[in-house]
Amino acid sequence: MHYLGIDVSLKSHRCALLDSEGEKVGASFSVDSSPEGFSSLLETLKKRNIPFDQVTAGLEATGHLWENLFSFLERQKIKVLLLNPFQTNRYRELLSKKAKTDDIDAFCIAGLLRSGEGRACYVPDDMVQGLRDLVRARNSFISNLQDYQRQAQALLQVVFPEITGLLKDPFAKVACEILRQFPTAKDLAGVHPRTLEKIARAFQGNNFGREKAEEIVEAAKKSIYSGKAQKARGQVLSSLVKQIVDLKTAIANLDQIINDTLNTPSKGPSEIDLITSIPGVGPKTAAVLIAEIGDISRFASANHLVGYFGFFPQIRESGGKRLGTPKISPRGPKHFRKALYMAAVACLKHNPEMKAVYDRKKSQGKAAKQALIVVARKLLATVYSLLRYQTTYNPLRLSIAAA
Repeated sequence: MHYLGIDVSLKSHRCALLDSEGEKVGASFSVDSSPEGFSSLLETLKKRNIPFDQVTAGLEATGHLWENLFSFLERQKIKVLLLNPFQTNRYRELLSKKAKTDDIDAFCIAGLLRSGEGRACYVPDDMVQGLRDLVRARNSFISNLQDYQRQAQALLQVVFPEITGLLKDPFAKVACEILRQFPTAKDLAGVHPRTLEKIARAFQGNNFGREKAEEIVEAAKKSIYSGKAQKARGQVLSSLVKQIVDLKTAIANLDQIINDTLNTPSKGPSEIDLITSIPGVGPKTAAVLIAEIGDISRFASANHLVGYFGFFPQIRESGGKRLGTPKISPRGPKHFRKALYMAAVACLKHNPEMKAVYDRKKSQGKAAKQALIVVARKLLATVYSLLRYQTTYNPLRLSIAAA
């Protein structure tokens, strides 16, 4: 057996070969991140008389740069493992390497493979990977949307503070279009109400009429806005509003694609059907859970799943004394933790069993947030059971129900 260590990078990848005795098989070499470069890797193996079925290759899971080379090697029937950088760093420290170069990294990866201690990372299939990208993009868009809305709200409080008392949502479709065309009170003061009414007619399903248009124009005429930097501030607000509208459209499109991805026909109940059978867990939360959990069989137990996503307190002690207040572990994607936490909040209203867990922890002296984290942990353990055993939610099977 031969062991191929590959240190991936953006433009080229450094490769090193070891045999079963740990001896170097030729000098290390580089391959470009291109079809020609990938082919040159195969040619090098052939020149060194190494059959593909006698090669175990390893790559670090650094960002997304490994994915295309990993898939290429798989198509060539070469055994390939995706390694956690934490493993390779620890192995490098064990070897007491004083320097860190591409060559050293490649030989460390090959050595880790030869030791038999390398543990392959989970590589999601096409559906899970696609869903993961969609969910993460949606989360990024929502974060950007909230930032733009905060900036627009702060500017609106200067250039037309009265509008927030006239419109329930200053970033609804009609309001956004009005603010895009007439962003400040000075701009709206010279507009006829009929113009605003005409803008509103372009959007279906709103109750924006002539009376509301007259109220806005009248409020603009009496606004406290001084008119300072009117042109520049108007341009900024108009741009922010346009970004808000575009992001809302993009999020709606992603929601539709995510829904189509999750609702593909299946013989039995789908994963989203299993997870949404829990009262308080909706389709959007289920999409995040499915995308980030992936294949449930890679987790040996519910505790393994909970630990993987960091829903446990970090306790620091020394000399019999506790150092500081225990804090929740920072492990796991933030959007996953947020989705699960918000699902725990929803469960307090819709799920009697989870509400019982919350009340019990509160009665034991836990703070509200601590009790919610316990509920989130219980919720994640429940999700594990549903996916593992392909069954829907049954409160009678929960230990808390009997209690």
